[in-house]
Amino acid sequence: AAGVPVNVVDRPGLSSFVVPAIVERDPVVIGISSGGTSPVLARRLRARIEALLPARLGHLARFAESFRASVRAVIPDPVQRHRFWSRVFDGAVAADVLAGREAAARERMLGLVNRPGAPEGPEGPEGVVHIVGTGPGDPDLLTLKALRLMERAEVVVYDRLVAPEILNYLRRDAERITVGEAQGTQAGTQDQINALLCAQARAGRRVLRLTGGDPLVFGRGGEELAYLRRHGVRVEVVPGVTAAPAERPHALAV
Repeated sequence: AAGVPVNVVDRPGLSSFVVPAIVERDPVVIGISSGGTSPVLARRLRARIEALLPARLGHLARFAESFRASVRAVIPDPVQRHRFWSRVFDGAVAADVLAGREAAARERMLGLVNRPGAPEGPEGPEGVVHIVGTGPGDPDLLTLKALRLMERAEVVVYDRLVAPEILNYLRRDAERITVGEAQGTQAGTQDQINALLCAQARAGRRVLRLTGGDPLVFGRGGEELAYLRRHGVRVEVVPGVTAAPAERPHALAV
């Protein structure tokens, strides 16, 4: 009656405001609200988002803030500026900041700001291949790092052992290339797959090689890793839950 805002826990009808669940990576703040209908659900969503966001996300925001004026000065066009920042957040600069290598990130960023139209590397954009295991097919068993890479990949090379539900997590505009063998089709040879991964990375693209299970357990990820390293391509393996024990947990019992 006095016009004082009030919140009554679990009673949205008696409340003039609701209290959201907060995910904070200062200065980045995310609020999750169920409109007072289900606080427990909001807390569960907060926990899942907390797990997905890098711990140093706030550092990345402050790092970007320190360069905003400089970027605006050298790239006055807003469309081009948006593309520039997308390149920064998707590339090696952001990766360095999130990994705690801020000195290296600042050096890279200064190079980009001073030459905004130039590629990241001395001979072209820096391509990379991530060989990622997707486990036995359940999206809930994907690692957090795998999910982050799936959102960033420009090219996705996958085989028939990768479940369709997992492909739904890919970036929508990513190019998808199937290399697995299915009934009535001809699969590419391992040599062809190796050459494809190498060519896409050398073109400066972020390549995601998706395999079922763990790529280094009953897979040929080791061959792809060795081939790419021999050819000077930056490559990283992200293990998945090994499919065999995940599908048949009773097999572990003695």
